[in-house]
Order: sequence, then structure tokens, then C-alpha cells
Amino acid sequence: MIVVLFGFVTCILLLAIFPMEMLIALSFIYLATIPFAIRRFNAYAAEDAARQAGVAATQAPPISQREHDRRIQRRCGCLRERPALMMNAQASRQAGAERRPGQFHKAAFLD
Repeated sequence: MIVVLFGFVTCILLLAIFPMEMLIALSFIYLATIPFAIRRFNAYAAEDAARQAGVAATQAPPISQREHDRRIQRRCGCLRERPALMMNAQASRQAGAERRPGQFHKAAFLD
């Protein structure tokens, strides 16, 4: 820890005494560290891709739009047998369908 602190203080003093030379040296040091940063980034990206592949393998495959629509219809009940659900909110009120406050119209979610 003391060695790092000594190096930092020395760098600041040299920067104050030899500003152009130290800026050039620090620029070259920065440019020299870029390949190491790229290598580290690629390692993290590969690790993340492997983790994502493991998560994707444990999840169920995506379903088709037709299967999604079929599941929605099964969950809400067969819409063909309940024409009142196909009406909009105003028409259902006119048809006499009573709703409690906070209850949503199911057909609004199917559009």
C-alpha cells in the first residue's frame, strides 16, 4: 500500500516538474493498456453469453402467436359463446351488464 502511495505522489510531483514529458508518458501508458482492457471485456462478454445460454436452456421455448391467442381465449372463456364480452364498455353498460368499480372489461385487453 505504501509503494502505491509513493508511486502516486512521485507521479504527481513529476507531472508538476515535467508536465509535457509526463503527459506523453502517461498517454503511452494509457494506450498500452487498451489491449488488456479489450481482452478483459471479451472475457466478461463470453462469461455473460455462457450465463445467458444456461438461463435460456432452462426456460421454456417461446410460443407462437396462434398458441398465445388460444391460451388467452381459454383463460377468458370462449369469446364466441359470450358476445357481451366482445362489446365495448359503453355497449355493455347499455346491454345491462353490471360492473363493480375497478373491474375492467375483458374485451379491452384483447384488442
